[in-house]
This record gives sequence, structure tokens and C-alpha cells, in this order.
Amino acid sequence: MELDILKNIIQNSFNQAVEYCNTFELENIESEQRFRHANRSRIWIETFAKALLKASQQAEVSAENHQAFYRKNRKDDHQEDNNAQMFGLTEFLFDIVIAEMTEFDTASKKRHPHSKYAKLQAIRKAVWIVESEFKRKDSRALLLDMNKLVLGRAEHKLFIMSQDESDTQDWAIETLNTLSKEDDAKIFLARIPHPCDWGKPHKKVEVFEIPYVQKKI
Repeated sequence: MELDILKNIIQNSFNQAVEYCNTFELENIESEQRFRHANRSRIWIETFAKALLKASQQAEVSAENHQAFYRKNRKDDHQEDNNAQMFGLTEFLFDIVIAEMTEFDTASKKRHPHSKYAKLQAIRKAVWIVESEFKRKDSRALLLDMNKLVLGRAEHKLFIMSQDESDTQDWAIETLNTLSKEDDAKIFLARIPHPCDWGKPHKKVEVFEIPYVQKKI
């Protein structure tokens, strides 16, 4: 996936998440700030995961076999199979995983060939793995989630952090540059407004392809 395409997906998903949360929060005006920020983060993950799945399905021949795993993956999500039913969980190791699926016969299929449990779903490969960390000015928290991406194997990797004016902005890019030197995945870093800033005027999302080289002025 190209940088401009990914940036549009992230920006549109962010706009949709903000719009949804604005409506929800007007109906629940007395909700605690902590709950509000956690809900915004959850809605962002859900919205972006669905958009990323749709974009991946449009780009790949094996699209019908793609599945999205993410936090709060509810039964009313528009997916052929619910991940909670397949694996007993919804979030699979990372904040978001877009996976190409495959299918295996169970060991007991010969004895029960017509059982609905005669086949098992499995992940053949990860198309995308995504980690997000919204803590600001916290290098340790950012590095922890970057380490998860380093450990994972996928065609594409994305790290999402909050926009702020601190030194951690450039530090994150430099650190991810260093950590991913031996990685053959296509890697991106995105910066979006922190959930506490969603009700304020904010900058557009920023997306960088890694390795990123700062242009000299």
C-alpha cells in the first residue's frame, strides 16, 4: 500500500471516529473524562480496522479470505465469521491484525465428517499488524509497543502515536528507523490527535514511511 492511500484511510477513519464520538457524547454529556477518552480510543480502533480491512480486500486477489482482529470486535460487525467464535478472542496479539485466513480439517473429521466442528480456521499470514500508543511524552510506553511490531511478521506494519509538541515526535521516528533496519515489511508511523484533543481544532493526521529521512532545508 502506498503512503498517500494509507494517509487517506487514516484521515477518513479518524474523521468518522470523531463524528461518531461527538454524537455519542452529546447523548451522554455527563460521562467521565476517563471513560470518554477510552471510548474514543476504542471507536478509533474499530473504525480504522474496518477501513483497513476494506482497503486490503480491494487490493488483494485473496480478499475474500481476509479477516480483521481488533479490540471490541462485536458480533454485529460486518464479517462473515465472528472472531470470538473462531478463536475465543477478538484482539489477536496486536491492536489490529488484518490476516489472510486458511482452513484445516480437524483430526476428528473422518469420524464426524458432517460436524460443524470438522474444520478449523487459521491465520496463513498477517497482511497488516498495527500498534497504537496514545501516551504523550512517554518514550518507554512508545518503545514497548514498537518492540511488539519488531517481534511480529507481516507484509505491512503501522505504529500510531499521538501528536504533541515534545521531543518524542522525532525520537519515535528515529527509534523506529533503527529498530526496523533488518525488517523487510513495509513500515509506517502515523501521528493523530490525542483523544483528549478531539473536541478542539487540530492538525491533520501525519503519516511517514519508515525508514524516514528528514529533508534538509
